[in-house]
Amino acid sequence: MKVGGWTHKEQIDQFLNLIEFFIVNSKKSNLEFHQISAIFDAFVRNAVTDYEISKFFIFLTKENENGATRERRYLLDEKRRN
Repeated sequence: MKVGGWTHKEQIDQFLNLIEFFIVNSKKSNLEFHQISAIFDAFVRNAVTDYEISKFFIFLTKENENGATRERRYLLDEKRRN
């Protein structure tokens, strides 16, 4: 089903791509716990399909391709991933 010309999977992908863009390009570089918790609720607890769940857990462990130091190796720092 398409909403606004995009399929459900495309909307999920675009949302996570936007979040990733903000993290990679921000000076602060990380989300707060309550922000990750809200994404968890939307993508895991209230998931419509298994696709959201899978994409969320991939997002949690995704490496930052632009990370120059160990602290920026992953999109989310170790305190947020553990």
